[in-house]
Amino acid sequence: MNNGRSFTLLMILAISAAIYASSAFLPERVASHFSASGQADGYAPRAVYRALMVGFSLFIPCLIYALSGLLPRVLKKMLNLPNAAYWLAAERLPATLDMIEAHAAKVSLLIAAFLGLVHLAVIFANLQSPSQLDLLFFGALMGGMVASMLYMSIGFYRQFKHVPEPGTSV
Repeated sequence: MNNGRSFTLLMILAISAAIYASSAFLPERVASHFSASGQADGYAPRAVYRALMVGFSLFIPCLIYALSGLLPRVLKKMLNLPNAAYWLAAERLPATLDMIEAHAAKVSLLIAAFLGLVHLAVIFANLQSPSQLDLLFFGALMGGMVASMLYMSIGFYRQFKHVPEPGTSV
């Protein structure tokens, strides 16, 4: 899983670097919070906004990856999976842990991409005068995130709910 781990971390770094670099397009006083109608109602200095968004885009996905993908390798006895006796059997445990880590990598990348797109929405909002968040774009972004998380969660559950027939591979 080292190649997958490297790819995940490189992508998270790339998204964070893009957020850092594109923050240069923001005004010194960034509209960073918006009301339900899309009107700017909170502001931050560009340096503070940049530091927070880069920090969040690095910390949150890496934390999710570490807790969901790497920690189970240390705390195997705490894993709670459907058909745990099958999936956590000694002969299947390495493959099971790889599947869990691969899922954690996907979730981490989804969160990093989501934060990058939130940042893009903030850039677009700040290009307007007065600053206005595009509610259609932001709503689609939020809906896509919720739908993606549901899809991935159901897929994770279904992956472990099924016990393969004897003689078939995982």
